[in-house]
Parts: sequence; C-alpha cells; structure tokens
Amino acid sequence: DFQDREVLDCGCGNGLHAMLMVKAGAKRVHGVDYASWEAAAQRAKGNPAMSFAFHDLCGDVPLPGPFDVVTCIGVLPHVPVPAAAVATSRNPAG
Repeated sequence: DFQDREVLDCGCGNGLHAMLMVKAGAKRVHGVDYASWEAAAQRAKGNPAMSFAFHDLCGDVPLPGPFDVVTCIGVLPHVPVPAAAVATSRNPAG
C-alpha cells in the first residue's frame, strides 16, 4: 500500500516503478540508481512527487531517510554484492 507514503525506490532504473507508485497514491517517491537515474529524472520532470539521484547500493554512503516504504525491485541479480545492497537499502527509520 503506497497511499500517502514516502517511498525510497532503490535501483529505480528509468523511473517506471516510481511513476506507478505515485499513481497508486504515494505522497513522494525518491529513486536512486547507479546507472539509470538520469533517465528517471527526465521522466519525472514537472512532477514534484518524484525525485531521483545517483547512489551505489554496494557503497558505504547511507541513503537519505527515513521513508515509510523501501523497494528494491529486480535489483539484486544485477549487483556484485547483494548482501551489501540489502544492508544499504534498509530503511533508516527501522
């Protein structure tokens, strides 16, 4: 349930899932991706409910937060260290 939620979309790709989350009622979606975040930012132009940025899920830089929901859709098969990506993607709010 995304209704009125703040969502972090890890591995947002081109922003399609973020757009669908907003359509499903998310208050705000912030997407992060290692490679495709700029395409997502283009998709979000003019929509203040979506924002996107570069982030390496396998790095040691913490993600912004807190968020009500954290998603990581179809990402783990594409990262070199899935356990690190999961640890980084954990919601700072718990």
